[in-house]
Amino acid sequence: MHQRLLAAIVFLSLVVGACSAETRPTTETKAPAAGAAATSTTDMEAAIAHHVKTVKAADVDGVLADYADDAILVSPPGLVTPAGTFVGKDKVREFFVWLATPAVLPGAQSMVTTNEVVGPNTMLFRWTQFPGTPKEVKGYDIFVFRNGKIIFQTTAPNP
Repeated sequence: MHQRLLAAIVFLSLVVGACSAETRPTTETKAPAAGAAATSTTDMEAAIAHHVKTVKAADVDGVLADYADDAILVSPPGLVTPAGTFVGKDKVREFFVWLATPAVLPGAQSMVTTNEVVGPNTMLFRWTQFPGTPKEVKGYDIFVFRNGKIIFQTTAPNP
């Protein structure tokens, strides 16, 4: 189990790195790609605050307002679906519909969080559900942004 989790974390780190890697100048100077504007720390923090508020309210449409149409969300395999991968906003919706179910929502509603910018357009989001109780669960998400929208998210409980 730990090897699979470690392998998943390594894989996700590589994906996040690829999504947020800096471009190195070459011999010719190229203009930045159209539509690939950086997302400011203030905008990322505002999106995460909105995310937490709408998740706790089980407002799936509100949550999805911060996601790009081509967003990807990765959760532990077997948590929601066998693969744990949701590609495109319609599939990402499935994850948040699950999160809003009566069996799961109390954990999200009890969540306390911290944020840390870890790279360009990339936010590390640490969370604790049911803090200070026997049901306490800690974990983290990594969010990658493009033009102020979430394009990639991974979520994982700590082992």
